[in-house]
Amino acid sequence: MLITDCLNEVFGFLEEDQITLHSCLLVNRFWCKVSVRALWRNVWDFKYKFPVIRQLYISSKILSTLIACLPNELRDYLYENEIFITTPTMKPPLFNYISFCRVLSIHEIDRIIYDVLRGHNADIPQNLSRNKHLVSRTILKMFMRQIPCLKELNYFSMGNIRNISNLGFINFPGATDCLTDLSIIKFEGNVSNGLKDLISSQNHLKHLTLSQCSHQVKWSDVISLLTCSIDTLTNLRTLVLSLNHMGNFEDFKELQHVTFPLLQILKFPHRFPKCEYLDQFLEINGKNLTCLHIADSDRSLNLFIAKFCPNLRTLSTTFAVNEIDLLEIILNNCQQLESIKVWCGYGCLDEKKFLEILTEFSPKNFYKLKLIHKANSRLFPKDLEEFFIRWSHRIPQKPLVLIIIKRYRVKSLEIQGENKKVIEKYKKLGIIKKLETVKIDDD
Repeated sequence: MLITDCLNEVFGFLEEDQITLHSCLLVNRFWCKVSVRALWRNVWDFKYKFPVIRQLYISSKILSTLIACLPNELRDYLYENEIFITTPTMKPPLFNYISFCRVLSIHEIDRIIYDVLRGHNADIPQNLSRNKHLVSRTILKMFMRQIPCLKELNYFSMGNIRNISNLGFINFPGATDCLTDLSIIKFEGNVSNGLKDLISSQNHLKHLTLSQCSHQVKWSDVISLLTCSIDTLTNLRTLVLSLNHMGNFEDFKELQHVTFPLLQILKFPHRFPKCEYLDQFLEINGKNLTCLHIADSDRSLNLFIAKFCPNLRTLSTTFAVNEIDLLEIILNNCQQLESIKVWCGYGCLDEKKFLEILTEFSPKNFYKLKLIHKANSRLFPKDLEEFFIRWSHRIPQKPLVLIIIKRYRVKSLEIQGENKKVIEKYKKLGIIKKLETVKIDDD
């Protein structure tokens, strides 16, 4: 029993390293029995650990295992509809893999089924959509029956997922027990009554992501959903509201006076609400926030952040080129800040001035800097070296984590010839703990 507990602890740390977990399956039967639980907790990302050329093979293995786990009546249902998917063996599976799942990704299930069926030469195109829909519903029925307690549900209504229809699976037998103790819901698509019922039935929901992937989605429906379900959201720690296709959403005014007593992380990855509404919301909920992400911003909003969010540890916002004073105010008022993400170039902060303010006013625990380059860097090597020298004199001295985010065609500060030498020098001196470059599409 002690050995099992120890292995469970170790495999828990390997949950993101699914390839290593898969290797643990092959050590012996005992290791297999323990590690298989961790691997199947969230099996949907497993194929992405491999090159694209191998992903269809991995998908087919996952799907064949799911089919092998189907109860006889559900498997017979597929046979009656002339859908034949091979299984690893004629014998029953060694484990009830479905019962190990704690994360359910509707979109990935649909994608796996679509890719495998499309790869079968026997499938004619006009039957592909129908067969995928039948297999998806059949597998979801099995999941609702056999997962004792799901913790995360991801639903993305885009691409081929549309053929799954809607959230009808929440009414399948067993769904009540399976879906009422979720910790995380991530939903992207049209808001439906099914989603309202799903959220209102939760007991311990901690993370909620609602994304609008189409201009046809009414944002008022999303806000209404939150205000109607407020009694079930008292445990909410993370709220992500992603709006792609419209401006400052007027309907947020319904949410501006709502209290989320445990809210710590608030993100607006695209548009943000009107400042007068967000002002009220931050006045009520800002004190508990430790992470705030706003893809765009303005002067008023940055002042609200400085005023109402004193306990932030992570901040992502935008400063105009003439708003360096606001950066100083935020750094002075948010004394718990450890990480900041800002834009540079094209009307945003000047790199040199930004780094000067950062070294002079950033709190003592600050250590992580994320720079998004909108244009070619104009930071000279002597300016970069001055920054690192000033950083090395900080007390306490925390090694810097520097993450550069840029478009593919942009020349960011770390690729300039002389800048490279400066960076390597201070990496060797231990002033820079980590340097990472992240490239994003020009679109």
